[in-house]
Amino acid sequence: MELVCDLQPRLISAGDAERIDYRERRLINSVDVGEVLAVWHPPVPGMAGRNVYGDEVPVRPPKNQELLAGRGVKLLNNGRIAVAEIPGRPVYRSGVLSISQQVVVEQDVSLTTGNIRFKGDVLVLGNVNEGMEIEAGGIVDLKGNCYHAKIHAGSHVRIGKKLIGGTVTAGIMEPGLTEAAELLSKLQKELQLLAAAGLQLKQQAVQGAPKLALRSDGYFLKLLLETRFTQIPKQFLQLGAYLQKLLENQEFDERSELAVAVCTRSKRFLGLGPLSISSIDELGETAALLGDLKRYLESSVDDQAQIAVGYCQNAYLEASGGISIRGPLIYSCTVISGADLLLDGECRCGSYYAKQSISAEVVGSGAMAATKLEVGEDGYIRAAVVHPGVEIKIGSAKTVIQHKQYYQEYRLDPETGLVTNTGM
Repeated sequence: MELVCDLQPRLISAGDAERIDYRERRLINSVDVGEVLAVWHPPVPGMAGRNVYGDEVPVRPPKNQELLAGRGVKLLNNGRIAVAEIPGRPVYRSGVLSISQQVVVEQDVSLTTGNIRFKGDVLVLGNVNEGMEIEAGGIVDLKGNCYHAKIHAGSHVRIGKKLIGGTVTAGIMEPGLTEAAELLSKLQKELQLLAAAGLQLKQQAVQGAPKLALRSDGYFLKLLLETRFTQIPKQFLQLGAYLQKLLENQEFDERSELAVAVCTRSKRFLGLGPLSISSIDELGETAALLGDLKRYLESSVDDQAQIAVGYCQNAYLEASGGISIRGPLIYSCTVISGADLLLDGECRCGSYYAKQSISAEVVGSGAMAATKLEVGEDGYIRAAVVHPGVEIKIGSAKTVIQHKQYYQEYRLDPETGLVTNTGM
């Protein structure tokens, strides 16, 4: 039997690269679905020999050893080839080949262990120290604290104690993806409104100013972008900054190709760019392109991935699912939830976004920096105590709290388009 996969972590030596990053000290062996793990070569009968007397010595019959498949391993080609059915770490014990979906780190993640990169689940019994990184295809379960580190998980993230500084993402391997998808959705709607306003302005010019009617469609769109739709260029600038980071961190694939196309198209809405638009119909094409990119971005996330953490300070958290922060204090954080956001303690300073809802205890502090809470158009915000100066945003409508409020629920009034609040 020939083992094709590596069973032991490989230590990185000085000969592997010109420059060594001591945080990348070892590579944990892991495989993806469909990778070949082992090949069984059928036995071949041996040739008869002779003893010292010249008599023929018959050969023993060959042993017909076979591959034994355990959890996560599938046999193909009449049991001759073993492949992985699930991602994880290959294990060979007592003649059985299986896949383990969990790596257990029984100490702190530090320079001693190096960064942890694994395609399955990661369980850490200690802390994650400053400057270290965990990247897992499954769940990350941290029993201790996380200090100024990075945790990226394809599924849930659970931090048992404190999170101070650093970045934590769940179900999303590129920070900012949820915000970018929401921005793409907003831009689609804004471009539809811009197209309608452009046609109306052009018709008015035909009736009232024939000379002005000879101008190109791009001229009318530029006027509207400088007056009524000033938010569109700003939104395209935000989107462009995110897409540039995405292209730097990703290999060039179909999603990257869409990102390049959107970056190129977005330049037509900045500065003198609108003058290059020959027809208002191009706005519909741009909106369709934005929709395609939004669907590709959303297809790469796990909608159920959640983050659960205790005390949280100066950190960035983003999850495709819900986020719950149950510690006594949430201070100066940026939090983005693809579903619901629960803030159990006192929330002071920072920006907090949830697609569906935010439930909080105490928000803001009169003597400190601004605290912003934001949900989607159909979402709501509930809080037991809201201090003056807190910004409440629902969809594109926002308000700033002027007086201390208790047990309020904030929603968007569909008739007025304003934020309204009622007692809980």
